[in-house]
Amino acid sequence: MKKWLGIILTLVMLFSITSTALAAEKSNPWVDMPKGHWAYNAIAKLAQDGIVENSDNADKILTRYEVAKIVAKAVAHEDKANAEDKALIKKLSQEFSKELADLHVSISSIDQKANKINFGGILILKYDHQSAGTTPNWVFSTFNPKKYTPMQVEGCKFVLSANYRVSDIWTIQTMGEFTRDFEDVVSNGTGLTSGNRDETKGMWVSGNFPGYRMNIGRYPYKDATYGFVLDEFLSGAQIILGHPAQPGPGPGAGAGPSVTLNFGKIDQGYNLMNWRGLPSSWSFISSYAQNDPLFSDSAPGISSADIAYPLSPKTNLTADYIHLTSSDDSTSSKSFAVVGFDTKLSKNVGLKAVYSKSNYSTDNKGYMVGLTYKGAIPFVPHSWGAYLNWTKAEANSTISTVDYDIEDCVYGAKGITVGYEYVPRPGVIYMARYIHMVGTTSGYTDYKNDFIRVAALIPIF
Repeated sequence: MKKWLGIILTLVMLFSITSTALAAEKSNPWVDMPKGHWAYNAIAKLAQDGIVENSDNADKILTRYEVAKIVAKAVAHEDKANAEDKALIKKLSQEFSKELADLHVSISSIDQKANKINFGGILILKYDHQSAGTTPNWVFSTFNPKKYTPMQVEGCKFVLSANYRVSDIWTIQTMGEFTRDFEDVVSNGTGLTSGNRDETKGMWVSGNFPGYRMNIGRYPYKDATYGFVLDEFLSGAQIILGHPAQPGPGPGAGAGPSVTLNFGKIDQGYNLMNWRGLPSSWSFISSYAQNDPLFSDSAPGISSADIAYPLSPKTNLTADYIHLTSSDDSTSSKSFAVVGFDTKLSKNVGLKAVYSKSNYSTDNKGYMVGLTYKGAIPFVPHSWGAYLNWTKAEANSTISTVDYDIEDCVYGAKGITVGYEYVPRPGVIYMARYIHMVGTTSGYTDYKNDFIRVAALIPIF
């Protein structure tokens, strides 16, 4: 405990020292907006629709004050905007509210009398095809890397989110998922995941204070190293110091240093160490695979600290320290340390890399290197992006991840992920992904797992 408190205090002291100058810079309205900031794309869209005047030099770097003046003009012509442009104007107004207040601009979209309740909904249609070797720990099956079981699943998922603004500081938020596979893969013997699932993923209260934010309840968490080790819902409390952006090359990079602290537990212990989708009654499988009571029918406790530090508008450093304790066995605990790096190599090409290590005695290291080209921006029609990731994640190097599809905690995973995304019209995203992984654990390197997903994300409201 003393060691953990020492780490937390060191991180907070580091943040307080390094953030002072950058905080002063962020409050300065004459500071340049970093190239690649999402506001440039939003202004370009408004100019394209005739809401604001088109710039003679689209690549010109603007200050926050200059952007605020453009937003003020957009507010003045909001009556000419369609629903999509009004949403952009609202988002820009919120981002530059301080600068607009200095300009004495009255903004109806952020007026105190605005609607307090907001809803959002996304429909996801997907087709999955997977072919993988048999698993030795699926009840009493014998490992056979040459025997592959194909699985095809077509289905849909509806994600509903809602928030209620209690005051200028506090907001109540919730998120639910409704999943329907077009066949029940369990009854057909073709997989582990139940065909129909409905659940409230999270419900939490957010507080926005000067210099920091807070989440209390069951909230979504993605580690600062791009979700490589842990991407799950946590139950507890989160404190965010600073003004973090979503890590990764492209829009949002270089926003400012931040420290994120989490204290609580990870729900659904059976879903950890990447046994994703197993019904809770089968949680003994994941504990048998790990031979570790930390993940046996429990919700492990978590204490974590994340740091995101921008070296420049193009380059970020990230780091995580995650400590897990068993709710059933207080003597069982494990720790994970992760470092990450991302940068823009050129206007369209981005690079990121991650290294993780746990204090398990074996199979405890993970690596990932990824390249991105361009990027699909949801509100920019015909924008697109592609990515390529090379991953080697040994069996004990990650906890629960989504984006990297490290499917099996028994064998570890090494291989590539290739993806493509395209925006045919505002808000709609088509995506395709191919994953090829092989085992890393001694005795199971012949294991192979091929996975293909084709999906469409469609906003409903």
